[in-house]
Amino acid sequence: MSEARTLGAGPVPRDDVEPLSCGDLLDPEAKCISGGTRTYDESQIFNFEIPCLVKRNNPKRQAQQPSANQVEWAVDQAVHGALTLQRPANWHDTGLPAFSPQGLFPKPNLTGGGDIPAQVVLGILAQESNFKQASWHSVNGTAGNVLQADWFGNGASIHRYPSRLNSDCGYGIAQVTSGMRDFDGADMFDSTEAGAIATDYATNIAAGMQILAGKWNQLKALGMEANDGSPQWIENWYLALWGYNSGVYTNPAEPRGLGFFNNPANAQYPPDRQGFLRATFDDAAHPAKWPYQEKVLGWAETPHKTWNWEPSYMVPDFPGATALLNLPTNYGLFCSPSVNNCTPGVANPCPAMNETCRWAGSVAWITGQNETNASREQLRFPVGSPESALVAKYPSGPCMTTPDGTPGTIVIDDLNGREDVYGCGAFPNKDQGKFSLQFGDNLIVNRDDGTFRATPYIAQIDVHQLGAGYNGHVFFTHNYPSSDYFHKVTGRWQLNPGYLPSGDKPGGKRFTVWIHLPNHGAEATVRYTTKPGPNVEGLGPDTCTISQANRTQGKNSWFKLGSWRFWKGGGVEMDNVHPDGGTGDANVAFDAVAFVPVTTPDKGNCNMGQ
Repeated sequence: MSEARTLGAGPVPRDDVEPLSCGDLLDPEAKCISGGTRTYDESQIFNFEIPCLVKRNNPKRQAQQPSANQVEWAVDQAVHGALTLQRPANWHDTGLPAFSPQGLFPKPNLTGGGDIPAQVVLGILAQESNFKQASWHSVNGTAGNVLQADWFGNGASIHRYPSRLNSDCGYGIAQVTSGMRDFDGADMFDSTEAGAIATDYATNIAAGMQILAGKWNQLKALGMEANDGSPQWIENWYLALWGYNSGVYTNPAEPRGLGFFNNPANAQYPPDRQGFLRATFDDAAHPAKWPYQEKVLGWAETPHKTWNWEPSYMVPDFPGATALLNLPTNYGLFCSPSVNNCTPGVANPCPAMNETCRWAGSVAWITGQNETNASREQLRFPVGSPESALVAKYPSGPCMTTPDGTPGTIVIDDLNGREDVYGCGAFPNKDQGKFSLQFGDNLIVNRDDGTFRATPYIAQIDVHQLGAGYNGHVFFTHNYPSSDYFHKVTGRWQLNPGYLPSGDKPGGKRFTVWIHLPNHGAEATVRYTTKPGPNVEGLGPDTCTISQANRTQGKNSWFKLGSWRFWKGGGVEMDNVHPDGGTGDANVAFDAVAFVPVTTPDKGNCNMGQ
């Protein structure tokens, strides 16, 4: 994701550049409009709102990253209709009612009978998501936002405003899209279905399998099949996989069949190519040389690797000792002037590149199909096996701890009292303070030249949730230069005013301030500022600059800033911009802050001591 994480200008003008348009000296724009009238076009703001049903950064909709053994178990069960385990009500603190993956999305019936081979589904999951239900930020066992290809519809860029029209609402390991948008009408999933698709890898697989079966059945209805048409042979899913990616055209008023983009005769694919992943695993780094169905079948043949480079799943039951699928190499089979306006053997076989190039025929490259020339599935987990145990890379974060056990300690967590997927339970101190995030400088303004300044809509793009740290949850973003208000994210841990004296009372209330840092997801150098609140003594804020990476050292840990006195309105603040600059690469984590009541100053690690 190079463009999504770099600060360089791309080919399209960036939306996150602040013009020097303020006053005679041409200061930054925000200097003039920060206190002025804010006018904006509500229709434009609506265009920034994302249509996907399950929203980002909702702790009630975290997806836990499954390990490969769990994914293979779910597929082995799903293809035989046995993915019927029960998720209890409020599973992983989602608030959802009890559900079963194939209770919500039953095993689909194939026209003519039979089952989808397990390795076909596993190949799709490897190609679609790299076996990830949660964002790529989340490693095995860690929760986070559900995986999305381009949630904001801006080319996965952190420099462009969201685009409702272009947002990709494909969710999770199977990238389920249809039904997951607020404009899908009668086909829109209900809250339980959508929530389960987003949070449960097993349900996502069950829903994705229905999509694949639908393509198989559509092709059967058009009289299109591969080889002998039996679903038991993995090779026979070539056409259905083609349609899974680019769709099956069934409108009788126009040419029907499969689009030319994934036609293996398409000139964009080298005609002398070897099978995907057969020569080297590096094929995965430049997959554009193969049509979609060949990539999926390549993954079925050569398993995806786990984070520690182990095969993620069983290979198929290959014919004889070949250890290879029997895939077509004569791509002229899919090219016929009478079928799809395609001329075999020429440099540009279908120059029209429109609906007239759709493939609408059956094709056979295996004669007398049997176990000596075609491949069947091979299961690792017998049908009816219980769910495989999660193999987590990191241990979960601590629940309800305090830095030193002092009675009366106030912990303000970024969850604000909500539970998380690790079962920490209801937070007991949620009324003692509040955590909040501010995106950008909160300015939404129409400019005179017709462009827009809406920093909250840019800054939110690079904010994520992760199942790490205190109570198993942090928000994180990345570090940026101090002048970059479009990407500035400010976290505030605000003490409940009811626990503090008013500003006209001398003395204040003294606390030693500790910050909690997660065992991963915290890397940048940041500034924590203790703000005493308005007070008669004129005591002002103090700031401590620390490296989150150096202080956490890969462990969940409390770090003592020092003690400070607080009045109503007091608390701690931290943001992701820094005067020494930032590259947009180092993680900035917002975790918990503890306020330990003390009577004497404690300078801590930051020499505060007030």
